[in-house]
Amino acid sequence: MTASGAHTGAIAVTGSDVDLLDEFGSALSSFIEGLGLGWELFLGLIVPTLILALGGLFLTVWLWRRSRITSSSSGMDHFTGQIITVKLAEGTHGQAFVAGSWWSLHSTGGPLQAGDRVRVRAVEGLFLVVEPLTGEVPTEEDT
Repeated sequence: MTASGAHTGAIAVTGSDVDLLDEFGSALSSFIEGLGLGWELFLGLIVPTLILALGGLFLTVWLWRRSRITSSSSGMDHFTGQIITVKLAEGTHGQAFVAGSWWSLHSTGGPLQAGDRVRVRAVEGLFLVVEPLTGEVPTEEDT
């Protein structure tokens, strides 16, 4: 603190801290000279390589943790409750293009027709079990 009461932001360095830094510097210098590298090679090649390697490690860990946190949008629960449009139909069986691929449909209600809107009730193997929307107006949430 200064006489006016303002903090200067200076960091106090004790004698033991200086001794520790001197010892570390001496050890590093001895290590580099012992390898016969010289400071130019060490600072010009090895330090940047270490920085890139550590950066890559941190990026890898960050991406891995991010992939663990985000939820997956695949799996059987993803389709249940979704309203889809029948593209091809024959009786109680049909096909629809859902989530980037073609799915076979099986209706629990009446026969399906191309263009019908249906609600997915379950996934059984490679079939989506659907029921026709009868008099039901889908909300924005459903689509």
